[in-house]
Amino acid sequence: MDEKTVKESLLKALFIAITQMTYAKVFGMNNMLVGMIMAMGAISFLMRDLTAALLYRATTFLILNVLLGILSYISIINIWAGILINFSTIFITTYIYMNDFRMPTSYIFLMSYIFMWAMPVNLNELPNRLLAISLSIFIIMLAQIIFNRNKFKKESNLIITD
Repeated sequence: MDEKTVKESLLKALFIAITQMTYAKVFGMNNMLVGMIMAMGAISFLMRDLTAALLYRATTFLILNVLLGILSYISIINIWAGILINFSTIFITTYIYMNDFRMPTSYIFLMSYIFMWAMPVNLNELPNRLLAISLSIFIIMLAQIIFNRNKFKKESNLIITD
């Protein structure tokens, strides 16, 4: 393991820990895992260049995450409806985001759903959770803008020169 890899791994771990602690302080302990999963998502999504369709990706990720937050809340209320909701949610999320051969993005959303389901909130805390989820999408997109802003241009130039 070289020095660059160690530094990158340390920075990633620090980013995840800081995000997790920030979410715990700002949004409460029930949303701490949401922050951790979304920090992991921000790091893992850097392997894919989402800047070409940034607004589209941000909108779809936001809608999906808010929907997952609402469905995880509803599935806790009634166990029989919860079985149907959990099965449908996991199947649809997996089907939509694993239909290509690139790195699957559904793992982040599935882990987020499972952690939101495992750490339920009451109706009074639901808006706070939805706000935490929404903020996490903007963190993911900000990381895309910062780190992948020139990736598409560089790859396009390489293809053209080849």
